[in-house]
Amino acid sequence: HPAIEARFGVDKASWKALVEAIFPNATTTESVILALSYCRARKLDPFKRNVHIVPIWNKDMKAMVDTIWPGIGELRTTAFRTGEYAGRGKTEFGPDITKQFGNVTITFPEWAQVTVYRMVRCVRVEFFGPQVYWIETFASNRDGSPNSMWETRPRGQIDKCAEAAALRCAFPEECGGEFIPEEVQHIPADQVTRIAQANRTEALEDKLAAYEEKLITEPIAK
Repeated sequence: HPAIEARFGVDKASWKALVEAIFPNATTTESVILALSYCRARKLDPFKRNVHIVPIWNKDMKAMVDTIWPGIGELRTTAFRTGEYAGRGKTEFGPDITKQFGNVTITFPEWAQVTVYRMVRCVRVEFFGPQVYWIETFASNRDGSPNSMWETRPRGQIDKCAEAAALRCAFPEECGGEFIPEEVQHIPADQVTRIAQANRTEALEDKLAAYEEKLITEPIAK
């Protein structure tokens, strides 16, 4: 719709890239508009994949509902923008554990921990993130086995979660309420929905403003 280009600077070619490559999990036009509103409110480039659209089961609606989640890239960007981010240390991993989940046997680190540095009154200060336990965090299939990402990247996935936790410790005001999808996919769906609703307040306000201005008047097919 021409209104999308006018409001977000997204032409037809860019829209095609958004729905097919950047937000392939989106199930509605509205959710892509919501993600664009979120990015605009946070001054983020949606094409840099700092934001994800994740379908979450809504038990009240009895249907999957698209929700907007910041990625680890947004937390890093937010920290850098403070001008006080001073890097991160090497990820520390706990001992490897081999365990069977359903028909899948996987080896994974028991926990991961990241240290983040912040300049405080010209002093580089260490902020130790919490130990993030793999068994409490991994995303599972219906049979209880890890999903494809957690099965093929058991260290990489928990690494992102540990870094996100450390960034929230070092930058509580800037990143305190920002959870990435990898951190919440193991949480019961009703709790995830509440977190998602809290995370997308700004985008919802922007979406309401769009409707009030009557900029979006008809649906767009992928």
